[in-house]
Amino acid sequence: MDNRYVEKLVSKKTEISAIMLRVAVLVAALFFSYIITFFMGIYGIIAIFFLGYVTWYVFFMTSVEYEFVLVNNELTIDKIYGKNKRKNQQTVDVSKCEVIAPIESTYVSGYHRNTQMKAFDYTSGENSEPVYILIVPYGASTAKIYMEFDQKMLDAMKMAAPGKIKLS
Repeated sequence: MDNRYVEKLVSKKTEISAIMLRVAVLVAALFFSYIITFFMGIYGIIAIFFLGYVTWYVFFMTSVEYEFVLVNNELTIDKIYGKNKRKNQQTVDVSKCEVIAPIESTYVSGYHRNTQMKAFDYTSGENSEPVYILIVPYGASTAKIYMEFDQKMLDAMKMAAPGKIKLS
């Protein structure tokens, strides 16, 4: 049996709201730690450690990467927080996809207008690589998954589901 294993890591661009949250938490932590040290004594040290933890947690949770792993016909999508904590988002059987195509393809133009479909965006937010859309079964209906592939991942998907890939 031919075992295919391909993985791709996509770093999500930090959104402006996440940057503003980081700055706000950092400024608040510095301000309150300055005030706490003068008025609270030993309890201030505990409060400073708590503020440091909150600041670290905000930075940790706003640093996001997506990992796509294709093993044979199974595509696993994981979300990685802070290059440390991994959370499985979805597992998709590529052979059961309706269509896999570039986002600007005519094959998927009808799906873009369908607002009833559930949409999952696993892209970086930058225009570094082409974005593809997968139309997959999701419960009783279908869902749209937006992903960024490189040529190696695309070739492996062509082998896993040869009739599903539409490149025009």
